[in-house]
Amino acid sequence: MGKIQSQADKIEFVTEATNLVALNTEKLTAAKFDPTEKVGELKAHIAAVDDAATVRNNARQVSKEATTAYNKTLKEAYKETSALVNMVEGALGSDDPLVQSLKDLRN
Repeated sequence: MGKIQSQADKIEFVTEATNLVALNTEKLTAAKFDPTEKVGELKAHIAAVDDAATVRNNARQVSKEATTAYNKTLKEAYKETSALVNMVEGALGSDDPLVQSLKDLRN
């Protein structure tokens, strides 16, 4: 058997092998090997993998949305804070120590 590399390849292997063995249960039972229990276990694993993939995909979407919201909020907060620094500078003048301290924070 060749090396299985991707997750998709592994899922395909598990699914196809399980189905093929299940389709040949009668032949295997005649050869004194009943795969029914193992096929049931593997089908449960396949269902669990499908469920986990759904959870993972949902988490990716939530993460993407959270990152977008984070970036948008941070950009807006930075813009508004810069405007505040400019207002303080307008009120006190650029030589005031408070203005210099605020500008130093940004650099």
